[in-house]
Amino acid sequence: MTSASLETALADHLRGLSDKELTRILSNRPDVLSPIPAGFPVLASRMVAKSSSVRAVRELSAPALVVFLALEELDASMTPVAPAEISTLIKQRFRSHKQWVLKAAQRDQALKELATAGLAFVTPEGWRAVSATNLVSDALRLLPPPGALASAAEVKAVVDELPEACRRICERLAQASGVGSSKDAAPDADPSRPIPQLISRGVLVAREGMFVELVPAAVRFFQVPRVADIAPVAPEFVELAGVDVDARGAAAAAEAVRLASAVVRLVIKEPIALLKAGDVGVRVAAKVAESLGTDVQTLARLLGWLLAAGVLAKGEPDPLPADDTGGDYVAAAGSAGEDFLALSLPDAWALLIQGWLSSSVVAGKVGVDGVKVLSSDSVLAGYSQSVRTFVEVVAGVPQGCAVGDAVAGVGGVRGLLAFARPVQFHSGHAVVVDSLVGDAEFLGLVVGDAVVGAVRVLAELGCSQEAVEAVAEAAVSLFPEPSSVLLAQGDMTLLAPGPLVPQVVVELSRFAVLESSGLASTWRVDEASLRRGFASGLGESEIVSLLESCVVGEIPQAMRYLIGDVARNQGVLRGGTAVSFLRCDDPALLAEVVSSAGGRAVGLRLLAPTVAVADVPLIQVLSNVQAEGFQPVAEDRDGNVVDVRVDSFRVPQARVKAPAASRPNPLTVGAAVEAIRHADAHPGGVAQSASVSQVVDALGHAVRARKLVTLGFVGKEGVAQFVTVQPVRLSAGTLDALNPQTRQMTRFGVHRITSVVVE
Repeated sequence: MTSASLETALADHLRGLSDKELTRILSNRPDVLSPIPAGFPVLASRMVAKSSSVRAVRELSAPALVVFLALEELDASMTPVAPAEISTLIKQRFRSHKQWVLKAAQRDQALKELATAGLAFVTPEGWRAVSATNLVSDALRLLPPPGALASAAEVKAVVDELPEACRRICERLAQASGVGSSKDAAPDADPSRPIPQLISRGVLVAREGMFVELVPAAVRFFQVPRVADIAPVAPEFVELAGVDVDARGAAAAAEAVRLASAVVRLVIKEPIALLKAGDVGVRVAAKVAESLGTDVQTLARLLGWLLAAGVLAKGEPDPLPADDTGGDYVAAAGSAGEDFLALSLPDAWALLIQGWLSSSVVAGKVGVDGVKVLSSDSVLAGYSQSVRTFVEVVAGVPQGCAVGDAVAGVGGVRGLLAFARPVQFHSGHAVVVDSLVGDAEFLGLVVGDAVVGAVRVLAELGCSQEAVEAVAEAAVSLFPEPSSVLLAQGDMTLLAPGPLVPQVVVELSRFAVLESSGLASTWRVDEASLRRGFASGLGESEIVSLLESCVVGEIPQAMRYLIGDVARNQGVLRGGTAVSFLRCDDPALLAEVVSSAGGRAVGLRLLAPTVAVADVPLIQVLSNVQAEGFQPVAEDRDGNVVDVRVDSFRVPQARVKAPAASRPNPLTVGAAVEAIRHADAHPGGVAQSASVSQVVDALGHAVRARKLVTLGFVGKEGVAQFVTVQPVRLSAGTLDALNPQTRQMTRFGVHRITSVVVE
């Protein structure tokens, strides 16, 4: 049967489906809808095309992939195949792995999955495959050839028994796409030679013309990176007794929000300089990560998400930093930084999830082979779609359960990913898989091999903006209500038994050091932290007043004494502008400062025994003198201690796109189905986007004849949509149309319209 007859049979099958069945299939194949196909023959030809089929195969589970490969081997695209023939072939190929053989119910479920994906359809004579050939790599051909080994473990056992020459041949073949030629591939070759031995043991398959090919299991074993076996058997779910997964996830989420807030506060005060390529230098990234108490991969993760969420932005900040290098920076986007810091814990967590759903940063790449933070090498096109698929897959883990070990290969969440989407998430894509799992664990969405309830909310609502808002709403019950309560302890620490309100965190971080974080946190007050607080402009009375308002009971006497002692010794040196000056009641101390390396670097000179001036900004003078070990502070004209550091740096705030749904809206696909049926019944009634003039002519005709039309158009989010309306006015590149269902007028840009079907 020819390809043309396959398309005809598929078109007839699609035409006979109900609207509900057709909508379900096209929701999984949205790429075939833009522009609207001019009837079922056009739709069928697009679905058969290799480019579209490859995308659909990426969404198949391991059992569906095995059945799909069986249909391919049985030439189901040419001749209908009975389900029993599929089972017989799978049983023959997995003769040494009986546990991998699909039962009848599993086979039927896999066929149903293929039908929903638009990769197979049933006729009265049997099942037909809708595909081109070779849609997956050799390593993912889970159905072994006749007489071949089925698993990488078997390949390893056999190769270990054979001479070393056999291993070297396999390694060279794996580097050369798995295919090679040799005269030893002939049937009459010497059986003691390496090639005949590998053929007889099922590691190689002989092809025509003296060619040999590594079997898929051998490709998986010898390929670099190695691909673990993927069994068409789902991992089992293990019930967790006495484990509150949501509570553990909430603790991780609180830590993620704390680190994100620390990044935002840092960037507001000190924008992160970028190199010419738009990435962060290795030393700068390491320094920033160290100051945050984390690693560069976590820094890359947070910067990517905060940039995607619009909290931060790249550009030239206003004002420019004192040590400006002339390049761009990562800085707060307008007031978005302060807005983020003011959010409640659930809302801030939801915003981080929104950034994750929209970001293309693969944190696992950073730091490997010289990949820098925010570099183009750390970005993967389509990673955000992988995030959505990840959420859909792991949402299938039942509440109160964790993913158990796999029948073969990798277990746990990674094993579930490999089973549910082997083409996307096999172990050869370890960097992507590890990054996805690491992202989810960092956000508190995955705890060990279990998932929190928020994942199921995201999956149910398609990872859309509505889903993110629903997560924030549902998360309110997971986190304690923020408070300003502190418990002062005798070891100079302050214990926060629950989340603190943002303003208390900001003030506390000025004069105390965070020792442990989470839903409960511990802060230490010592001499160095108090000096930092006084240098930022806080006074003794302000620190004591904050503690008195927040601490339950009395402030320990030792803590009061420490605050008073540091306050008395702080600020012996005082500076002003002349361009800037330093004054001190101790002439010997001031002379020592002026003669120090830091004093000479900024050009300090004595005007009087107790006063020195410099011709550089005061902040630069203070920084250099502090680097020499002195503790100067700045003062205003009245002698009050002030903070002269730049309060914040900003770049213009960019518009942030809301996360698009992972699947097309069923109403949108339903409108496309109506348009396809109408175009199929009225050939030639569609104006395609290939000609703008045809679109305008069709719309003009509909306005004059007052006819309904089904428009295919691209929305502001870049997503193809379809709607049935009655055109009212066409002018100046816009169309005003009445929606007959809502009775509301809608304006469309003609340049966004991709197709028109006139009723």
